[in-house]
Amino acid sequence: MVHQYGHVFSRGNMISTINEWLIQWFQKNSLASEKEIEEKRNENFFILGWIDSFKFIILVSDIEEHFNIEFNNDDFQNRNFSTLSGLSEIIDMRMKK
Repeated sequence: MVHQYGHVFSRGNMISTINEWLIQWFQKNSLASEKEIEEKRNENFFILGWIDSFKFIILVSDIEEHFNIEFNNDDFQNRNFSTLSGLSEIIDMRMKK
C-alpha cells in the first residue's frame, strides 16, 4: 500500500493514478488527443512526435516533483522509459524505494 495525499492505494490503483496523471500531462503538453494517448500508451512517445528533448526535461522534472521521486541513470537507459505504460511502472517502482 502506498499512502499519498491521505489516501491508501493498492498497486493497481497506484498504476492507474500514475497513468491518469501521465495522460493528462501529455494532453496538456503535446498535440495528441486523450484517445490517441490511451490507444498508443505502449508505443514510443518520441517516435510518435508527442514531445521533443526540451519537453522531455520538463516531463522528468514534473514527474519527480509530483510523485516525490528521483530518477537515476538506469531509469533513463531503460527502454520502457519511452512509453507511457513503461514509464508508469518505473514511477511506481521509484515510489516504493
